[in-house]
Amino acid sequence: MDRQIRRTVATDYPEICSWITDATVCRQWAGPAIAFPPQCDVVATELAKEGQRSFTLVEGEAVAGFGQFWVIEPGAVHIGRVIVSPRCRSRGIGRYLVQALVAQGMASTGAARATLRVARGNDRAAALYASMGFEAVPERSTPDVLFMQRP
Repeated sequence: MDRQIRRTVATDYPEICSWITDATVCRQWAGPAIAFPPQCDVVATELAKEGQRSFTLVEGEAVAGFGQFWVIEPGAVHIGRVIVSPRCRSRGIGRYLVQALVAQGMASTGAARATLRVARGNDRAAALYASMGFEAVPERSTPDVLFMQRP
């Protein structure tokens, strides 16, 4: 199936919001900025804050994933709010999306490294990121969130 990453457009948000099925998933994905259940107009506004660039992964014609990047400190691009459609999980889409976000983020910002945060207990995502070369940074982690970086 043909996969590509493109800038997110307004018509993507209803599909993306439909993947947020409970308050725990919402908090893991968006942090405290977006309440459950997510309202598409609020999500679109919140995710369009200055410096944040939103991307949608499409597979064929279907919206299959979403993620963002922004600069959180000099020399580092931060990958965030990564989510894959429930119907598309376990097919390598998360890996493809994160690789594309890192590549696009580093190329467009000149960053030398990538960072991200993953909710503790989201072992599947943490394992994916570790397999992609991200390493835990204990001094920047919290009891709720594991901070990871890749040189």
